[in-house]
Amino acid sequence: MTKKISLVIVEDNELMLFGISSAMSNFEEIELIGTAENGQKGLEIINKLNPDVALVDIRMPKMNGIELTKALKESNSKTGVVIITSIEDDDWLYKAFLYGANAYTLKDINPAELFHTIKMVASGLTLIQPTVAKHVLQELQGQKKEKYQTNKMDKMDPLTERELGILTLIAKGYKNKQIADTAYITEGTVKIHINNILRKLGVTDRTQALIKAMENDLL
Repeated sequence: MTKKISLVIVEDNELMLFGISSAMSNFEEIELIGTAENGQKGLEIINKLNPDVALVDIRMPKMNGIELTKALKESNSKTGVVIITSIEDDDWLYKAFLYGANAYTLKDINPAELFHTIKMVASGLTLIQPTVAKHVLQELQGQKKEKYQTNKMDKMDPLTERELGILTLIAKGYKNKQIADTAYITEGTVKIHINNILRKLGVTDRTQALIKAMENDLL
């Protein structure tokens, strides 16, 4: 029997909490084990229950979602964090990933896509909803883009066509095996390419690689 994905939802809006809880409970692979109406209570419940994934709102009383995420990661929690919000804000997105969020999505996401996001995060992946990432990164780049890009890209080794293809698959949430099957290469070769991508972009993980790639129009 396949192990279910344990989920905690932290949301201060009672109606939204009920709606998300009901929608996710319809998926047999998910087991909703707890809910909380503010960040402080959410942190306590997550630390107590150690769910696979926590679905966390941003703007909440007592402790916001970013502060909750930061506290979890500082305690070396293994729980994956999905930030779900109605706010398209560059500062929130930047801070969410800076402090360890595994995914960031908007509340207008449909249940099937949200389930997919939760499932991917539970498997250890980090996801950025493309519509969110593109919108926010355009704001982040702004007038500073040309100066930043000129300074950084001049020092950066260009990615090969193969590396760009693998980076695109990573952005879609593919695991190493899926990338290997799609590109007709071995998982060992995939790992080598990913290490080269991280080195060339000057980052240490996939999330940073995706952000850096989008900042430099590589995706």
